[in-house]
Amino acid sequence: RYFGWQFIGTGTTLGEDRRIVENFSLNGLLGLPFLIGLIGMAYHFKKDWKHASVLLVLFFMTGIAIVLYLNQEDPQPRERDYVYVGSYMAFAVWIGIGISAILEWTRDVTKKFPPVQQLALLAMICALILILPVKTIALNYNSHDRTGNYVAYDYSYNILQSCEPDAILFTNGDNDTFPLWFLQYVYNIRRDVRVVNLSLLNTPWYILQLKHQEPKVPISLTDETIENLTPRLLPEDRRLVRIPVSREVYKEHMEEVLVERKDMGAKLEEAPEITFELKPTLMGQALRVQDLMILNIVQANRFRRPVYFALTVSRQNQLNMLDYLRMDGLVFKLVTYPEERVSAVNLQKNLFEKFQYRNLADSTVYYNENIKGLLRNYQGAFFSLAQYYAREKEYEKMTAAFDKLDEVMPTSVIPMRHDLNYQIGFMYYQAGNEQEFRRRLEQNLQSGILGLEERIRYATIFSQLFKDNEKAISIAENVLAVNPDFNQAYYWLLSHYYNLQKYEEGISLLNDWLDRHPDDKAARQQLDQFKQLASSKTDSDTTVTDTVEQNN
Repeated sequence: RYFGWQFIGTGTTLGEDRRIVENFSLNGLLGLPFLIGLIGMAYHFKKDWKHASVLLVLFFMTGIAIVLYLNQEDPQPRERDYVYVGSYMAFAVWIGIGISAILEWTRDVTKKFPPVQQLALLAMICALILILPVKTIALNYNSHDRTGNYVAYDYSYNILQSCEPDAILFTNGDNDTFPLWFLQYVYNIRRDVRVVNLSLLNTPWYILQLKHQEPKVPISLTDETIENLTPRLLPEDRRLVRIPVSREVYKEHMEEVLVERKDMGAKLEEAPEITFELKPTLMGQALRVQDLMILNIVQANRFRRPVYFALTVSRQNQLNMLDYLRMDGLVFKLVTYPEERVSAVNLQKNLFEKFQYRNLADSTVYYNENIKGLLRNYQGAFFSLAQYYAREKEYEKMTAAFDKLDEVMPTSVIPMRHDLNYQIGFMYYQAGNEQEFRRRLEQNLQSGILGLEERIRYATIFSQLFKDNEKAISIAENVLAVNPDFNQAYYWLLSHYYNLQKYEEGISLLNDWLDRHPDDKAARQQLDQFKQLASSKTDSDTTVTDTVEQNN
């Protein structure tokens, strides 16, 4: 699959997981680089089999052997074609040799015609340039052009701006760590925020850096203990964690909450501490070094400095502290109270005033699927803010949040997950805007990525909520056109034909079904029933018509 992308062609059809469906395609390259590479390999073995064998070993060991050795699980978090770049370079050498072989063959064929020889060689060189570098550039330029793409800078900037001064920020991996370090140490942006990478937090040298280098992270362990840290078993009786909170910090946090919620004043008098139950993260029995260090840092800090987790940190890496994590932007803040999952004040300020969204509304800038997946975190943040306003019945603010999202990142540039688009539409419906809900349902239907069961659910919505039976039946009929044997669509459509007294349509549907399922006795009984009903309706209509004519 990956070798084919480089030298044969690349498919263009995306599946539900937004990955290319075709494992083999001639699109774009027409297989020409591959054919020239085969010519070069054959020519190489013919001229110098020993040297060619060395190149073959390089090709095998950096390609097929890696496949066999790694035995990667499917699916991977992202496409892994870069893993095999060594084998691609080896094959590229054969392409070069293949070009030499073709030119040599052209020279030999035309050597009896000297006036033609130079012209033929020139024509062949031009042809090879067109079918190799020029065609490859034409195919790949758009997807490799980074003009106007500020995602790495802006996303990292927005993470840092989500944090309060002197914060400790736990990050997950490369994507939400290295760009932040770049902004801090190259552009001197928010160097007060201490970025703590969870992957590196398993290593003693990195923990020692955090402890001793400015801005220092509060760690209560001695250097000797850090040097000898290993994963630790987690007994059942030691899974409940209690972290005391000073009354000053607790009062400060609660006063911040009172700005948004007026009904929490009584909480100020409660004994401040946070409690949560640890769950094993290593083989179902132990805690990793990074888990031990998160606990130590949080306990040693005692909320003197704000602590955050990047939005991309998994729940497992948050040590089951979900009840105390509050979304403030592209980060979750560790707070001393479990009541609120969103700070509407901070989230609104960050999303509307602090964040940068350069060119996310520009359809001419190329964003690959990984980047689009990352950018959907913005959509999730706006949705969380709007959801908060919807719960508070502040529908104008809810609409303003969605309007801002459409302004900075329209779905025409960064497509939205269809389930999120549905939820947003339903929130509009609850706010009294039925038309917007319907528009978003239509948008999802046109995307072509909805499953068959989901389309039938949409048909039910059009029928029951919008009273649009014509549209509902059209959706179900389209589902059956895709899969004529899909039971759910068949029974749904048959039921609606019955309720709407569309008996002739029901008879046609049943006949089609029985053509494919002749042994379905229930369908035959239903066919007889529909025929009787159709006949009764015809007789009734005739009687009514005769009565009207007699009266006239």
